[in-house]
Amino acid sequence: MQPWQTLEPLISSLMKLQNSFLWLWFFIVIITIVFGLVNTLFMAILERTHEIGLMQALGTKPFLISAEVIFEAVCLLIVGVIIGNIAGWQTCIYFRGGIDLSVFSSATQFMGLSKIIYPHIYLRDWVVINLMIFILGILGSIYPAWKAAKTDPLKALTGK
Repeated sequence: MQPWQTLEPLISSLMKLQNSFLWLWFFIVIITIVFGLVNTLFMAILERTHEIGLMQALGTKPFLISAEVIFEAVCLLIVGVIIGNIAGWQTCIYFRGGIDLSVFSSATQFMGLSKIIYPHIYLRDWVVINLMIFILGILGSIYPAWKAAKTDPLKALTGK
């Protein structure tokens, strides 16, 4: 008895190609999330320019100002990941009876698929995606943190 991958190499190759596109899609979505995080951090920094200048004038080291911005990014990432994971889990629970694709029955029959698909979260994918979000989010927060640390205290306090 042979595994189906040996018996159907075309289907196996198509699944590998689909998984590659899926991971590319995940990466694009996560990069979009990182841009949103960077934008949020820059807005927070611009709104608190006076406070950052005051902290620098009082002797706060640039490293600590950068650490504060990165800590804020980590807090945003934690809250976002928790909400996203709960929403994904709840979606899987809601559709546990399956998603009916009978509207597309000719396409699903052509591909040899069932008319009903059942969503499932794989632990490996969940862990990898959450790690990608955290790593890319923290890497994305380094530039706003560096910009905040380089704020000129005199310009920040005078508003010029």
